[in-house]
Amino acid sequence: MTVIHVTDRPALADTTTRRSLFEGELLACGPRATTNALCDLARTALERLLGTDPNRAQQRLSEVEFLVLFRGAVQAFNSRRVATNLLRAIVTDLGCDPMSTFVSDPAIMAITGTPAFLIWFRESPLGIAWPH
Repeated sequence: MTVIHVTDRPALADTTTRRSLFEGELLACGPRATTNALCDLARTALERLLGTDPNRAQQRLSEVEFLVLFRGAVQAFNSRRVATNLLRAIVTDLGCDPMSTFVSDPAIMAITGTPAFLIWFRESPLGIAWPH
């Protein structure tokens, strides 16, 4: 798999992006204002309900408390379609045609374990799809 790093370059042309993805290439970019905004939204939603260190909420809370609070954070993240609109802005920022690029609602997922605990933002597997 080829990795194309586009951090400090202008976005690739939409046709180049599509062709590269369909050829199995991975396109990576560094932080942008649009990606930072989506991360900030997720972080704010999690910290508002799970505290300033949401990665350790599982150790501080009972299972039921964690599930209730985490569900509230997920709902806050998805409220008013702000997250989806931010994801659409990322697609546009990366030079893709927003009229021909499908964007699904992003989601926050918790993966628990011992001793580590991880909360991460993910996009559904078919969330950003470039049609042929």
